[in-house]
Order: sequence, then C-alpha cells, then structure tokens
Amino acid sequence: MLVALIVTGCSWSPTQPSPTPLRVRGAEIVVRAGSAAAPDGCSPADVANIVQSFLVAFNDADEAAMAKVVNAIAFSAPNPPPQGFVVVGSRRDLMAYVSVRHARHGVQKLLDLDMAYATDGDRVDFGYHVERNADDLHERVPGKGYLRCATRLIYVWNIGGPTPS
Repeated sequence: MLVALIVTGCSWSPTQPSPTPLRVRGAEIVVRAGSAAAPDGCSPADVANIVQSFLVAFNDADEAAMAKVVNAIAFSAPNPPPQGFVVVGSRRDLMAYVSVRHARHGVQKLLDLDMAYATDGDRVDFGYHVERNADDLHERVPGKGYLRCATRLIYVWNIGGPTPS
C-alpha cells in the first residue's frame, strides 16, 4: 500500500495542469496554471507577461521598466564568489544587484512557469526555471515568487541553486 501511494504521488494525473506553450515578449515559455479561476487581467498569459517583463528589465538593467513590474521586493539569489548569496528588500538594492550582474553580462531566460491562484483572488504564487548566463556563471535554476493581480506587481522573487543537468 505504501509503495502505491509513493508512486501515485510522483506520477502525472489528469487533475494536474497541462503544460501550455505561450509566446510572451518574443520568448516561448511552457506555462502550467492551476484550475482556480483567474481574476480579470490576471490570466496565465498575463502572469507570464509580468514575469517575462521583469526578466527583460533585469537583462537590460532598465530601472524604469523594472519599477513597472516590481514592488519593494524581497529578492534573493545565489551567486559565484566573491558576491555569494544576495538578499535585497528594496528596488534601490535590487537595481544595485542588477548593475553588478549586468557588469558581468548577466542575462536570465525564462524556461517555464507554474502558477497557482490563491483563494483571496488577488495573489498568484509561481514557480519557474531560468537559465542564468554571465561571465561568471552558466546554470539552469529553479525559483519561486508571487505577484498581486490588483497591482500587477511582483512582491517576491527567489532564485534557487543550480539543478543537475
């Protein structure tokens, strides 16, 4: 009985969201959304656009564009020495971090996005995988965050460590 539960817990079932490829801001992204109804203006495509807009602003070190998609953000990311793990809590600190990564030719490419709508009808939790490339790193990493539909702003962005290839 225990073995059956473990196998069932790891296998795909029809109740899990099916992956949907979306073209967002010129990039093809695989999106999976939960079954809860999306609030107006916060469809899976809208959420993917907000997340992709953040990464485009990050890659371009565009502070004005970033201000349109992030709140006073809680942001964390592992980095190679000497910088190490970074935690920031404001747009100003985030832009300082972005400037350091931009100086190292850092870019991030969104590969996939999983999302779940909270029961309050405003929050969307999301998980993702990005490819991070720079002079000092080349890795595929998972991450997670959340945004609010009412403001269309990201409030948390957390990048995890590299995944085995």
